[in-house]
Amino acid sequence: MKHIVDILLVIFGYISGSFPPAYIIVKLFKNKEIRDIGSGNVGTMNVLRNVDLKLGIITGILDIAKGFIPTYLAMRYSSIKWIPILVAVASVAGHNWSIFLKLTGGKGVATTVGALLALILNANLNPNLNPSVLTPSIIGFILTLIFFKDFYIGAMVAYIIGPFSFLYFRKSFLEATLFLILAIIVIYKIRFDLKRSFEKRKKVST
Repeated sequence: MKHIVDILLVIFGYISGSFPPAYIIVKLFKNKEIRDIGSGNVGTMNVLRNVDLKLGIITGILDIAKGFIPTYLAMRYSSIKWIPILVAVASVAGHNWSIFLKLTGGKGVATTVGALLALILNANLNPNLNPSVLTPSIIGFILTLIFFKDFYIGAMVAYIIGPFSFLYFRKSFLEATLFLILAIIVIYKIRFDLKRSFEKRKKVST
């Protein structure tokens, strides 16, 4: 029974992540297809930049929530210490490759934020997972953001630091591997944004 609950939590994480607020909100309020607008990304940043500020904020809240809720439930109902991280990975994978949108989707940044917030704010539900393990990623993101003034470069640095933090603080190769998978699927999705950011900085420096 315990393992069935864990399996259901992972499945729920993917389904929750697959729910596409950007697609539904833009269709409902603007009668437009978000995949035909701007970058074609089904996520918060595309709605913010190319559709409407208020709708973008609502989309962002929902994208965060669909990472937060399943991860929170996993921390509350799973006795296996790495299941919440696996659920976080599943929710981000669902956002990036939604089952409701023929495996298209967003980039997973906002959904990752929601999952990490659940890990940090509800650490008391899972004493095996100390939120301090995420501190280096947060510090890395903030410092990179200050220095480069670019969100995507900061996110990349935070994701890269994450697996090493789990190895150092948790001594868990499995948890580090799960966070590495999370990092790979998001960095893969933001690769074009990173390319533009680095090219822009290269032009400025020359």
